[in-house]
Amino acid sequence: MPRPTFASQWYKPPPIPNSPPSNTTTGAPQTTPPTNPTNPANAALNNAISIKGRTDGVSIEIGKGNWPDLLSVLAERLAQSSDFFRGGRVALDVGSRPLMDSELQQIQELLEKVGMKLGAVRTKAERTFQAALTLGLPVKLEAEDSEGSEAQPASGNREGEDYFVYRGNLRSGQILEKREHILIIGDVNPGAEVISAGDIFVWGRLRGIVHAGADGDTQAVIVAMELDPVQLQIVDQAYTPPEEPTGLTARLMRKRTNIKRPEIAYIAQQRIVVEPWDETKPGGMAAFRR
Repeated sequence: MPRPTFASQWYKPPPIPNSPPSNTTTGAPQTTPPTNPTNPANAALNNAISIKGRTDGVSIEIGKGNWPDLLSVLAERLAQSSDFFRGGRVALDVGSRPLMDSELQQIQELLEKVGMKLGAVRTKAERTFQAALTLGLPVKLEAEDSEGSEAQPASGNREGEDYFVYRGNLRSGQILEKREHILIIGDVNPGAEVISAGDIFVWGRLRGIVHAGADGDTQAVIVAMELDPVQLQIVDQAYTPPEEPTGLTARLMRKRTNIKRPEIAYIAQQRIVVEPWDETKPGGMAAFRR
């Protein structure tokens, strides 16, 4: 599963309008006068950016304003304090500003130029949250009208096994796509989509679309506490649950199956098999991986 590529653009400080002519001779290099901190517009941009040192790194909050101008001001302020903040991990709070992948990547590149690293993103915007997920950044969504969500990478206890942990519910329109195994602590609702090169584990209800083993791993599995997806796919094998019965048959089946059991989906004999997950099964997960 190829990683997406992102175009990036480095913003340079805009030229100061009505700057006085240079005293240098004709043909000599011209220089741009330094930013005037007393200019009301520049003061507003400075006030929109808060940089604070913390025991665990650096906190940067970016408020309202033109994004290229804010980046220019941020770059200038970080350059002035580069020795103090060098090597720090940044917790970035962009509030309700919706950012694209490329705009978040601009922040990453800006920080790297002064020896800093973007460690986490906090946002109230769905688009920024999705952009951070795409870039694999630890991110927390502080939605005002619903429960918050957060995600971050994690390491397994076996070498080479990495996980991406998502805490919260995936809603319609949200797409979580990673090369690592994915663990979701919450529900995958209809209209949401999860794609992984490895396994997918849902500690909740799985009712959306999931694709495990997207890079060709035929030993990948999909496990959920309640497995009721729109569609399952492992490698190139797809599985669509049968239609629910109606009428008397449906009422009788609901009475018999009112207790939901965790289920697992895996490939056997060139097709996807879905069966109840039983922790007492000899070999457990290792049996499926063989």
